[in-house]
Amino acid sequence: MQRPTAGAERESKQPSKLKTELLEAEAQLRKLAYLNTTIQTDHQFYTDQDMISDYYLVVVYDKKNKTPLLSSRHYFNHQVIGKMLRGDETAIGSTSINLSEFEPDEIFFCDRLSANVNHAYYQRYRRYIFLQYYAEIHNQNRSRMYILMARSEQPEKLLTKYLRLGLVITGSVLHNGIKHWVLLGNVEKNYQYITSSVAFGLGLRLKKMFHVIK
Repeated sequence: MQRPTAGAERESKQPSKLKTELLEAEAQLRKLAYLNTTIQTDHQFYTDQDMISDYYLVVVYDKKNKTPLLSSRHYFNHQVIGKMLRGDETAIGSTSINLSEFEPDEIFFCDRLSANVNHAYYQRYRRYIFLQYYAEIHNQNRSRMYILMARSEQPEKLLTKYLRLGLVITGSVLHNGIKHWVLLGNVEKNYQYITSSVAFGLGLRLKKMFHVIK
């Protein structure tokens, strides 16, 4: 994805009618996904105009209806990642991640995870949709490390999910007024864990039902 400019719409580096439609639909999905959360958001949360460099958007969608089912963005710019790791400027938080230890293309930050939870396909095939999502992340970033943030909400279901995938907690920060765990993962190792499950084989059988935009 190209870095958005002030007042401009998000634009794919390889534009097409389908990608334009999916970008518009993804923005609506993101708004819907965060509608009932306690996270404070502004227009940049949905337009990505907080990006100061190019970034990547992964969207798993229903081929037939061109409906996004799951999406997230990720980026490598250390300045933007550092801002995320600092969290709210008035809050106290810490993480053991030192970006200076990584080359610019060795680590990325993944956020804005949005799921179409009310869609019939998502409700029925949620595990397989996530498998397609993880497969695309792996295909593009095999040897890299990545950072995630997990909202701290009892009973910590989201944190538990990420820990089961093999990510490790490196600290916590306040972000948009909410405590977030900061986690570090290894794309290759985490993907090996995912693909070792029986569910992965079943997920591949459903691959024709979904597609990914990148």
